[in-house]
Amino acid sequence: MRLWQGVVVVMALAVVSGCGAGGGGPQRVRVSVTEAGFVPSRVTVKRGRPVEVVFTRQLEQTCATDVVFPTLHRGYDLPIHKDVTVELAAADIRDTLRYSCSMEMQHGMLVAK
Repeated sequence: MRLWQGVVVVMALAVVSGCGAGGGGPQRVRVSVTEAGFVPSRVTVKRGRPVEVVFTRQLEQTCATDVVFPTLHRGYDLPIHKDVTVELAAADIRDTLRYSCSMEMQHGMLVAK
């Protein structure tokens, strides 16, 4: 009987602590640079959680050889066919975080809900 009670307590603690529920770890989203620009151009993420955005440039001829986050004062080069992971804290995305290429011809956004 005591062993059974111990198992129940452990299971209850796991549920309360969020074990297996995705917790507060980073969300991972993918954005490609294609002929259409940043695809998808709008990504919805869960508010209050950090985000990892993985950018992959798929073509050579584009002005989007980099990505900039003006409000964060951060920018990243996007080499062709290489994943570039941008780590964003939950506080970086309060409502909408916009980004673009440095020429401001291609645009995208992360929307926290």
